[in-house]
Amino acid sequence: MLNTQGLEAAGLDLLASLATADEVTARMELAMTRARSHAAMLSVLCIDLGEFKHAAATGAVADDDQLLHQIAEHLRRCARRSDLVARLNGDVCLIVAEFMDGPFAAHRLADRLLLALQQPFPSGSRASTRGASIGIATASGAQLEAEHPLRRAHRAMLRAKLEGGSRRIFADVTV
Repeated sequence: MLNTQGLEAAGLDLLASLATADEVTARMELAMTRARSHAAMLSVLCIDLGEFKHAAATGAVADDDQLLHQIAEHLRRCARRSDLVARLNGDVCLIVAEFMDGPFAAHRLADRLLLALQQPFPSGSRASTRGASIGIATASGAQLEAEHPLRRAHRAMLRAKLEGGSRRIFADVTV
C-alpha cells in the first residue's frame, strides 16, 4: 500500500508525484545560492496547462488523474534529471533548471515542453490535447538580486496566456 504521508513529507504532490509548492520554496533558495556562488545561469519555467481545470471539471475523476499523471510524465521527460519539476496548483507547474547553458537552453526546453504537451493524451474514453502557456525567467549573478525569478516567470506566463496560449514568453531581464 502506498504511504501517502511519506510522499507528503517528501514534498510530493500526491496526484502527479511532482514536487509541491512547499518543496519549490525550499529548493529555490538553494538554487539561487548555488547560482550566485558559481556564477551560473538559473532558469525558471512557469507552465500553465491551458484549460486543465475546466477539462478536469467536465470529466471523470479517474480520467483526470490519469491525464495529470501523463502530463507530469511528459514534463519530467522534457526536463533534465537534475531539474526540479513541480506542481504549484491545479493547472500550473514549474521547472527550476540550474546550471543552464544560457537563455537559449531554456528556450529549447520550453519548445520541447510545448511540443510534448500538444500531443494527444489518451484519457479514459476520450483523448485530448493540451496547450501550455510558458513563462521563462533566466538569471545569474546580480540579476538574481533584482527580482525573484519565480515572480518574473509567473508574470511572463500570464502574458503568454493573454496572448492566446500555446506559446512561450521570456520575462524581461530588467525590472
